[in-house]
Amino acid sequence: RVLGVFEVQSDAPAAFSENDLLVLRSLAGQTAVAIANAQLFERVNRMGQELEQRVQERTEALARTLEDLTLERDRVETLYRITRELSASLDLDRVLNEALGLINRAVGVAHGSIMLLDPGTGNLVCRAMLGRSRGLQRDGMMTRYRRGVGLAGWVLETHEPVIVPDLREDPHWIPSEKEPYPERRSAIAVPLTAGDDVLGVLILFHPEVGYFTPDHLRLVSAAATQVATAINNAQLYRLITDQAERVGIMLRTQRAEAAKHQAIVEGIADGVLVLDPDYHVVLMNPAASRILGLSASAVEGQHVREILGRAGSAIDRALAQQLY
Repeated sequence: RVLGVFEVQSDAPAAFSENDLLVLRSLAGQTAVAIANAQLFERVNRMGQELEQRVQERTEALARTLEDLTLERDRVETLYRITRELSASLDLDRVLNEALGLINRAVGVAHGSIMLLDPGTGNLVCRAMLGRSRGLQRDGMMTRYRRGVGLAGWVLETHEPVIVPDLREDPHWIPSEKEPYPERRSAIAVPLTAGDDVLGVLILFHPEVGYFTPDHLRLVSAAATQVATAINNAQLYRLITDQAERVGIMLRTQRAEAAKHQAIVEGIADGVLVLDPDYHVVLMNPAASRILGLSASAVEGQHVREILGRAGSAIDRALAQQLY
């Protein structure tokens, strides 16, 4: 393999001899060996650097994978705790406050709230809040936010979660005039959806600009799904409880009315038979029992024609006593 040319020149004619050629050839051979060694050394160094780079890249990739696995494990554990805690109660206010506290411990925020949509007014009602000195009322606090109004209203309208790196630069953010919060610089807002319905909005704040990451968004979105399911279950339980209470009141009222009517019928001196629409006996008062000579239990549910047929002579005697 020819690496190059070793050339020597002179202005004098016939300046070089065969011995000079042998010396130059020897020097050229030594130079070629040195050049080849230098090239080999350079290749070895380059391969070592490439190997170090590959090892470093692989180490960084493994570190990122380990970090992703750790984040995924933490996310799964957080969702498991949220699901376990939320399934332990059907009280809506307790569910919302428990959910907000669990999410706060997972994400590391100091301010946040869960707002539910009020179907009557169309406004969002704050039902749970972090970082508020005063507690909320039982039914929450009505806000001015509605579909398309404010950051929460925008999320409610679009059904899309959002990360806001800096609230001061967000066109949807409406700062509070009564309670300025300088520590609220970045935010993450997620809709609470159950099927195709949006029940409300979960919103979290942090004093650091650009604090929230896509990992935070994935965690909060997954948690919001669990919260929405718990809210839906709590509302369904409350609806069933209210309906059961109304039905119970109706049954108690009906029983009271039936007892009153039965007392009136039984107190009448004349014989009375109460029939259903098919002329079957529902009630017979004591006077009718004496006249017909039949017990109330024996005639209950029977057709009135059968009863009168069996008690014909008793009816005749009763009529004769009345007439004569």
